[in-house]
Amino acid sequence: MDVTLTIGSYFLNNVENIILDVAEFCFGLGSGDILFSQPGTARLLHSYSYISHLGRIYTNRDWETMVDIEMREWYAHEYASFADDSGITKTAILDRIPENGYGPIKEEYRAHYSDDTWIYNTALEIYTFDLQTYCDAWTHSIPYNP
Repeated sequence: MDVTLTIGSYFLNNVENIILDVAEFCFGLGSGDILFSQPGTARLLHSYSYISHLGRIYTNRDWETMVDIEMREWYAHEYASFADDSGITKTAILDRIPENGYGPIKEEYRAHYSDDTWIYNTALEIYTFDLQTYCDAWTHSIPYNP
């Protein structure tokens, strides 16, 4: 129960706390409602959400992407399977996502993601000199045409 699970150095939790988190959030159960003497399982998982910051130019009645830079947010997920005080096995996942009131456990930004001036100037330069689209992303590479 005291084994610690971790996602990098960004999020850690021990098996007992994962079971308690899932039991409370998903089933409304407290520690007195769980048979810790019975076998159980706990897992700590993560997922990503990707957000693009685009530099686009309006040409020929259409928007063309000249710059595409991403950030990503990491979210934790806790899985537990355990026996309640009546011996019935309960299994669920607690998704630590914004819809459930949780923020990301980590945020990563590609270079220039937050620099609007750089994105604007680079998009204008790419358009003016007919250069290749600038893309710095985890989910795709150039050529890219959203």
